[in-house]
Amino acid sequence: MRNWTTPFWSHPTIILLQTENIADEDHMVIDIVEGVGPTDPILDDDFEPTGDRFDDDAVDTEAECKTFKEEMDVHIQMIRDFADGLKYQISFQDHRFLKTLQKEGAVFFQLAENCLSHEHRFNSSREALLTTWESSTANTMFYQACAQRD
Repeated sequence: MRNWTTPFWSHPTIILLQTENIADEDHMVIDIVEGVGPTDPILDDDFEPTGDRFDDDAVDTEAECKTFKEEMDVHIQMIRDFADGLKYQISFQDHRFLKTLQKEGAVFFQLAENCLSHEHRFNSSREALLTTWESSTANTMFYQACAQRD
């Protein structure tokens, strides 16, 4: 159940063993929970809580947050590497791989085709722009077309 005040989430099977209120540096009251709930299936009955609540093996999520540019660069590099691998596949003439590529990559290829068509129409003075509300081109709504390429 979701509550507007603490505890924000509650469930009938969650039972606190012991709580105490302490004041932090700003003199705000914080609830500290000591112990482990009796319904925790992973821990033994003789588990003794330690004072250290943080694992040394914990993952630092802030260090793994990437900027938009970093994420896009990773995708671009993967696509370029994969395209190089696809070019190498031509020498083998394996139609089974071609069928797999067409089947498994269909959604990506459709997105690429729609974005490139959107870009072509954007740069053309003769063709009407596609509307973003059509179901076939809705996936290009946030794609910014490049200026004419050489």
